[in-house]
Amino acid sequence: MSDHNHAVHGNVSGIVFQADHVYGDVTVHDEERRPTANHLPLDIMTFINRQDERARFADCVLDRGDRTEPRIILVSGGPGSGRTTLAVKAIKEHVARSGTADQFDLLHFRVKGSGPRSTTDPEAIIDQVLADLGVPQGDEPGGLPEKHRRLRSVTKDRRVVILLDDVVLPAQVRAVVPGNPDSLLVVTTAEPFSSLRDQRPGNVQVLAMPTAHVVAQLRAELQDDRRVDAEPGALWELARRCHGLPLCATVAAGRLSADPFLRIAGLVEEIKQRSSLRVLGAGEDEETSLKAILDAGYDGLDDAAKLAYRAAGLHPTPSFDVWAIAAAIGVPAAEARGVLALLCSAGLLTRDTRMGGHRYGINPAVHEHAADAAQREGNRAERDSVLAGFAAYYVHAGLAADAVLTPRWQLGTDFERPPVLDLPVFATGSATGSAGDADGPDARQWSGANIQAIVALVGPSRGGDEPLIGTRGFAAAMALATDGYFRGTGMSPDRQLLLAAGLADAENCGHVRVQARIRNQLGFGCLETEDWDSAEGHFTGALELSASDGDGPGQGGALEALGILAGRRGRYADALAAFDRALPFLQAMGRTRSIALIHLHRGRALIGSGRSAEALELLEHAWEMLRAERERGRPDPVNEGKVLLSTSDAFLSSGTTAAAHAKAEQALELFTGQGALVQRGQAFEALGRSAPTDGERTGHLRSAIDAYEAVGNEKAAQRVRKLLDGR
Repeated sequence: MSDHNHAVHGNVSGIVFQADHVYGDVTVHDEERRPTANHLPLDIMTFINRQDERARFADCVLDRGDRTEPRIILVSGGPGSGRTTLAVKAIKEHVARSGTADQFDLLHFRVKGSGPRSTTDPEAIIDQVLADLGVPQGDEPGGLPEKHRRLRSVTKDRRVVILLDDVVLPAQVRAVVPGNPDSLLVVTTAEPFSSLRDQRPGNVQVLAMPTAHVVAQLRAELQDDRRVDAEPGALWELARRCHGLPLCATVAAGRLSADPFLRIAGLVEEIKQRSSLRVLGAGEDEETSLKAILDAGYDGLDDAAKLAYRAAGLHPTPSFDVWAIAAAIGVPAAEARGVLALLCSAGLLTRDTRMGGHRYGINPAVHEHAADAAQREGNRAERDSVLAGFAAYYVHAGLAADAVLTPRWQLGTDFERPPVLDLPVFATGSATGSAGDADGPDARQWSGANIQAIVALVGPSRGGDEPLIGTRGFAAAMALATDGYFRGTGMSPDRQLLLAAGLADAENCGHVRVQARIRNQLGFGCLETEDWDSAEGHFTGALELSASDGDGPGQGGALEALGILAGRRGRYADALAAFDRALPFLQAMGRTRSIALIHLHRGRALIGSGRSAEALELLEHAWEMLRAERERGRPDPVNEGKVLLSTSDAFLSSGTTAAAHAKAEQALELFTGQGALVQRGQAFEALGRSAPTDGERTGHLRSAIDAYEAVGNEKAAQRVRKLLDGR
């Protein structure tokens, strides 16, 4: 008998050929394949888009570099964002790209929450992983370290994909890292864990879905094109009120599917009356409804975090900064920052990294939940204290920002400042054009980010006609505190509301000087829209109020404003006379800047009178005075730009076009650095008038139109259109 033995091992199908002499028998051994586990949830049939997030997941898997350990991917997002659904979809796509499902053990565990596969203890998670892999329970005396070593050993030769859902602690992640480098550990969490940076995890952030994608999800889940096509506007409004949360869209589609007689517009109206949370936050599965998720998140907070969450619910907008919450709960900003970090880790807030990490956001549906918590668990005294904290913060921070944006003299405020009130240290670059304090927010950006909150606090409360904050002096103080910001953005409806409310508040409080200042602000708003008669009424009223109170600076300011108005109307002799009357009042203040501005205004009037040489001399004097102020650490870049712009007009009037163009370019640079949108339009207009070629002229004038339209100044835009058309 031959010594040769022929054998074929492994899974064999079809015909096997022996390619030489055959010695003895040929035996085929059918090796049994090891069964694999698959505990992932079923696919969601109406999964919509998320192409960017799925591509990011795939990139994270492929980005191995010099790794010898399994890849860890953190999928972060707020409650109801669909982070688990995305993770499941991305895992299955990864498996499909890498082989077949029976080559992987696919495991899924809910770390936080309820249900048969929920646990929080890292040792218990390891026990479940081993059990799902068919490994008998051991009795490791070493506790967690020994269990972890055993898990690594068991998975050394197995390709494992583990999905840990709703992880709250980094230790829960480290405990279950498999032993095979080809394995994958996917973690869903509210926000990434910075303490895992040594493991270099991939990060996939699941943001709110765009409204168009929510519309697509509603269509896919309803599967009734005739119904949705009959109410396209209502469908989009319903999608908008889902606030980018797939979970809310699923509940909305379920409501409509269950009641074929319910119009989409009817569901939208119900949401308007009751709120998105109350209508869409509840589902058939009480454990996984949005409200249940948010309730569980809130219940897991400590008392300080609960108070901060309720305060966030009382804030009028779903965006705020750390100082606002600190003021609302009466603690230093450093302490509030730690509390807000807890809310972020619970998935109830998100941190906005675009503004230095000082701001936080809350999904509108979560905001409604926080507001409900404030009404349900907070008492009236707490709510009043929170709103008083917001009021104090926005008044005092607003005045501080205004002082940076414009160095004009301020009236101040008698609005009470609480004993604990941290304020931002605004970046000095807002006023000087220098680099500024990298840690502090930009004053103009701060004002722009908070203006909607300020308007909402001054305006009617939710469901009522009374102001949300009716404290005497609040609306007047906010009208003063936002003046510098609005001078650069134009006379918007928000500014009109603040000024009207501020004037009524000042009249109610009997603050004559504040009334005069606000009347002046209203007049300048009318100047922007070229409503000369209304402007004159406000400026004259401001002058009369200031005179009645013996307010010299106020009289000087009102006379200065009347002179500016006269110049705009082409009444240059009247303008010069008004400036002459204003000068003694302003000189008495001893402020170099005020005198420089009078020289600026006189220079403009002289240009209009055809006296360009005198104007250039006066404007040069104004420029020197403002530059001296800059050297003293009191820069005023916007008014420096205005002097340059007027100098450009004087040169153009005298026929020195190249010099005019150069001064306008310098002015534009200063205005752009300050975000002064109205003045940018004026600078582009000057560049167009002094442009050396027709092409440059057209480009600059079109830029001027764009700038004016951006601030809603249609009259100025129309004037430039006529200039562009040669009319």
